[in-house]
Amino acid sequence: MPVESAGDDATKAVINDIIACFGSLPDRGGKPGIDQAKADAFFTEAAAFSDWNKKAEADAANSLPLGDATAAASAALKAVKRQSGRLFRTLAVSPLLIHARWSR
Repeated sequence: MPVESAGDDATKAVINDIIACFGSLPDRGGKPGIDQAKADAFFTEAAAFSDWNKKAEADAANSLPLGDATAAASAALKAVKRQSGRLFRTLAVSPLLIHARWSR
């Protein structure tokens, strides 16, 4: 089912979300769209995420230790991890570069 064949904007938005998450398949005319399997997978994953989120809210003390600030703290840790990874890769390569530069 291509996006253009959806009857309303809400359905078009859902089809676009499914394509963003699971990719598209060409229809008979070559337009990107989805099939029943992709729609089923999307809604199965959405239900699983909703269930997980409900459990997290019910046990917020353990699953969201910083309350509403947990998401921001997680994003900050991921940024630090990404930067520290770059630093360690640079440090690992630097001795080789220094040796190559000064051994000429």
